[in-house]
Formats: sequence, structure tokens, C-alpha cells
Amino acid sequence: MGRESKRKKGGPGAWVSLALAVVGMAALSGCGSDSGGDRSGFTPLQFNLTATKTAYAPGEAVPLTLTVKNAGNQPVTLVMSSAQLFDTTAMLGLNTVWQKSATMAYATVITTVTYAPGETKTYMDSWNQKDSQGKAAPTGQYSLKYWLTPLTINGVAVSPATAQTTYAAPALLVTVQ
Repeated sequence: MGRESKRKKGGPGAWVSLALAVVGMAALSGCGSDSGGDRSGFTPLQFNLTATKTAYAPGEAVPLTLTVKNAGNQPVTLVMSSAQLFDTTAMLGLNTVWQKSATMAYATVITTVTYAPGETKTYMDSWNQKDSQGKAAPTGQYSLKYWLTPLTINGVAVSPATAQTTYAAPALLVTVQ
């Protein structure tokens, strides 16, 4: 026959287990599993994307500036799987005309970037109005999107889909005419 436990329900062991469960849940809350829920409060990073103007002649380079600010009071550390810190797309309607990562090769090296509290980092880039195959992009209004490409932020895994939607600057509209 099996042995029955002689410990009373609700004894000291139960309180220790309950306390450990509560501490564990508190430690994990806000860490964010990458389940796709609202992650707007996951980090205090703020993003801004600007161009020098809103309309460009066909073939004219589109200079872009991405700023990332840590508006929080704790450091934010990102770990990337390569030298690629961010990715970019140029969308014409619902079509991706160009994606930077499709046209670039990046060194495969673990890259760590830390944003100190209050720190702003500025990244300069440019779109040459070519599509991902190197052909001239058609005229029209483009939505340019920039996002960070981390594997982890403060030790928590980040999926590519979450990075693209949560760790991104608001889309910037530019016209090629």
C-alpha cells in the first residue's frame, strides 16, 4: 500500500510553497514572455524617425535619423545576434518595396548595446530609393519603418515580430514624385 502523508493541510510547508510561488510570480511580472500581448511598458525606450524633408525626386537619397531614448531610471541592455542593430522597410501601400536586411550582409558577432538612464543614441541611415532587387523604386507615398533587432532586452527573449511592432519608431511617410 502507498504511504499517506501525515502532514496537515495548510501546515508550515504549504506557507513556504505559497510564499515562494508569490515571490516567483512577482519577479516574473513585467518581464514579459513573448506571447504577443501589450508590451508597451516592457522597456522605457522611446523611438523617433525623421527625414530631412517629406518629398523627394526619383533616385534622390532619403537621409534618415533614428533616435532611441531610454526614458527610464534603469539601464536597458539589448543583445543582438549580429552587427545589425535595426532593420528598415519601405512600404508602398501594403507592399514591401525594400527591406534593408534583405540587401545587406552583417557580421555574425554578438553585439551588446546599453542605454543608460536618460541616454539618447542617434543612428544615421539613408534609403537610396532602390527596391530589394536593386531596381529604382516607383513613385508614390512610402511608409518607412525602423525597428531594433534584439535577441534579448534586459535578458528577456524578444521575437522578431515583437521587435518589429514594439521596439520601433512610428512609421514615417515620404513621397517620391
